Amino acid sequence: MTADDRPGFGEPLIFVVWCIAAGAVVGLPGAALWVWLADPPAVEVTTSGAFFGEAELNSQVEVTLWFFAVGAVLGLVCGLVAGALGNRHGVVTVLAVLTLSAVASGVSAYVGVAHWGSAGSLESEPPALGATLESGVEITSKVAYLGWPIGGLIGAATAISRWPRTEHSSGSASSDIVFSN
Repeated sequence: MTADDRPGFGEPLIFVVWCIAAGAVVGLPGAALWVWLADPPAVEVTTSGAFFGEAELNSQVEVTLWFFAVGAVLGLVCGLVAGALGNRHGVVTVLAVLTLSAVASGVSAYVGVAHWGSAGSLESEPPALGATLESGVEITSKVAYLGWPIGGLIGAATAISRWPRTEHSSGSASSDIVFSN
């Protein structure tokens, strides 16, 4: 690779910016898919109140696992695409995939919890007896945020393993030196 073939500072930076934008865009359908797949727990209001039992707590854990799973699958796809498109940028491609994944994970979590998955507020009126209260979607473990980056890095590594191999030739004579006594 000669100096004329190497990308300048601007091309990798533009690639990273595009990956950040892609992460923000892909985070939206990721949030929608997560909220659609997640089944938040629901309980009925009784005379003693509304309490989550073991089954409802298991259901809440499943909501977090769905976030991880959706992130891992969509992160894998994003990593494959970014890895395939970033073959001119070397190590910057890995950093761009990590950035894309982090942004997508944050957007997906924020939009999913704050906008599409909220259960509503109970402060205005107490619920009536027999009413069903549904918990909103929430992420109960910070580990779930790693789904996007794990999938992204696996996808990027897969795409990077398919990059064409280039041979580097050194123009110096030092490789031809033979030492003799």
